[in-house]
Amino acid sequence: MPACFLLHFSLLSSASLLLYETWFHYKKNGQLNKLNIIIHTLYLLRSSVGRTLTINEDKILGEYRKPAQGKSGIAIKALSVFGGFAASLFFLAFLFLAGLYNSEKGMLIFGLIFIAAAIIVNSKFDSLVVDTVSISFFLMGFVLSGIGLGSLKVNENMICLVFIAFALFTLFIIQNYIFSFISLLIINGSLLALILFSRSNNWIHLLLIVQVIAIVYLFLHEAAFISARSKISRLYPPIRSGMVFSFLCGLVLVARRDLISTGPYYLLATSIVIIVALL
Repeated sequence: MPACFLLHFSLLSSASLLLYETWFHYKKNGQLNKLNIIIHTLYLLRSSVGRTLTINEDKILGEYRKPAQGKSGIAIKALSVFGGFAASLFFLAFLFLAGLYNSEKGMLIFGLIFIAAAIIVNSKFDSLVVDTVSISFFLMGFVLSGIGLGSLKVNENMICLVFIAFALFTLFIIQNYIFSFISLLIINGSLLALILFSRSNNWIHLLLIVQVIAIVYLFLHEAAFISARSKISRLYPPIRSGMVFSFLCGLVLVARRDLISTGPYYLLATSIVIIVALL
């Protein structure tokens, strides 16, 4: 956990100093608002760069002034995820009370239909209500598909690979924030499940090393991803958030010795790689 704290601190320290200087400048004049912060930040960027810096200021300010149609904050997105999860639990309880668990093929078929319906509906409509409903069907689809495949005696590793394939397919089809975030959690969770099912707990450290390298790469090349073509720029925020969340969950599992037991030398190697990545 100290290494994780250092990662966030080092990545955000310079940005925090810049924002603090901007905030202090405008607080003295009683003009603290987002538009002034944007304008002053552009001025600071121009003055801090030694060479000529070309910034399309009119386009930046124009994008800021646009009404946020179909956009929602991270808190609303989080509530949508939890709302979809709660709705999935209630609907799954109803399906099991109706006796769907008696049919393994029925659960698998319903699961595939739910996943396909969620992807199609979300690709056609873009609103918070649709996101909440479609994400609940998406989660139910994975749960029912997993139970159905398990009831049909499909190998656990194969089920994880199927989940990874479904999640990757979702990432390529739609670039919705919530869907992409959950798809990335499914991918990382399935990789973790593959390690646990193979009873090779030490491989978790390799997964953590890959995740921290990916996180550092994403942060260091943030400008390139944001300025890339629309599909990549839309995928960048949920992938970044999903990688950070997955990495933190992996650290928690490794830190709790009563949950997963791994060798101390592997933990030391992971810590060294994290420190080197920070440098």
